[in-house]
Amino acid sequence: TSSAPVTSAIAISTYSTTSQPPSGSPPLSSTAYDGVSALVTRYTTVQLSGSPIGLASGSSATNYGVLNSNSFSNGYGISFGANGRSNTGGNTVLNGSTGQITTAGGNANGIYIASTSASARGNSITNDGIITTNNTSTGSAAAISLKSGATSSAIVNTIINTGALTTLGDGSYGIEFTSVSGVNTVNNSGSITTSGSAAHGMSITSTRNTVGVTNSGTISTLGAGAN
Repeated sequence: TSSAPVTSAIAISTYSTTSQPPSGSPPLSSTAYDGVSALVTRYTTVQLSGSPIGLASGSSATNYGVLNSNSFSNGYGISFGANGRSNTGGNTVLNGSTGQITTAGGNANGIYIASTSASARGNSITNDGIITTNNTSTGSAAAISLKSGATSSAIVNTIINTGALTTLGDGSYGIEFTSVSGVNTVNNSGSITTSGSAAHGMSITSTRNTVGVTNSGTISTLGAGAN
């Protein structure tokens, strides 16, 4: 690939609530739009008032470049299953060592997987780069958020952070993970820095199986009730 910088204001996305499938096509929430792979190479910038990468389920995204959603509300850096898309999981995302994801809107998580179906598959999120959310409006904005509704005890969800996660805003967690079942792990060997009321470094909620949490990195929180 070329090392010459490339900048784009065009999102990499499947259909969504704001861009519906053509008349006569399968409905937005169907699996017809699953199975997409997205790659952003180094020296490439995708910046727009919206989500740079928005995919359905059973998909993958790899970022070695720069993703910026400006100050757009719900402008996730990378998302799966959001905005009416299928939410059956099975996604893999890597923000590589040269990857940078920046958001500045309400509810604009850096990486967001909405795998909320009861029959959802497992998901994997790895951050080796930099994710920054600067939310000064309403709503929280986590650096990484994975929400799993899978009821199978065999489902595997994994979050790994070796890079840097930084959030600004009330309730803006470094890592947010919710599940109802499965074999789930969260591993931080990088840095997590949050600033805001109740902006926890990690927020883990599981109604059934135990979530394995490992921290060999640093977690720094600033704000009332943040830990």
